Amino acid sequence: MYMSRVLIVFTRNLIKGKVKTRIAKKLGDETAFAVYRYLLKNIMKLTTNIKSDIQVSVYYSEFIDKADHWPGNIRKELQKGDDLGTRMGHALSHEFSHNIQQVCIIGSDVFNLDESIIHSAFDLLSSHDVVIGPASDGGYYLLGTNNYHKELFEGFNWGSNSILSDTIKRIESLAMGYVLLPELNDVDEVQDIPAEIVNKIKQNTNDTEAS
Repeated sequence: MYMSRVLIVFTRNLIKGKVKTRIAKKLGDETAFAVYRYLLKNIMKLTTNIKSDIQVSVYYSEFIDKADHWPGNIRKELQKGDDLGTRMGHALSHEFSHNIQQVCIIGSDVFNLDESIIHSAFDLLSSHDVVIGPASDGGYYLLGTNNYHKELFEGFNWGSNSILSDTIKRIESLAMGYVLLPELNDVDEVQDIPAEIVNKIKQNTNDTEAS
């Protein structure tokens, strides 16, 4: 059964060597894997506190993992497309095809995203066409809409640091209204890793060595 509100979570499968590759180049695959696993657990925890009227749909990068640890009534889907824009557009199009009224999409790279921001995003969609969560690197960590607009996912350089500003320009060209959420930090580079994550990784390493 589909609800009127859907939160899409874009995630990479937990495969060593295929997550946080920019961090891996400097700190190695083990550390990059540990960082991403920590971020993923944080997002998993967040979904347990989402309101019951919001359906969570997890979209995997490589394959649907039926043996993972996502809690609750999670729907599992597979990302489709050659670039990030195509994959996000396909996911939103798929969700809206089931008569969904509001859809927000997030990644699994934001350390300090909490359920209050998610709930605020959905509430703001009652009075705005688009809700955006700006990331400090020039992208965004959340995009919410009331309808599928393919123009929001086409013709962008998804590796640039101007995705946020380019998306806002596109929204304005479509004469749609938007609102911005608080700016948060994506964890993509070594310097983005919060001290809390570093300490947690060290603690886990020490626990493993002591056992």
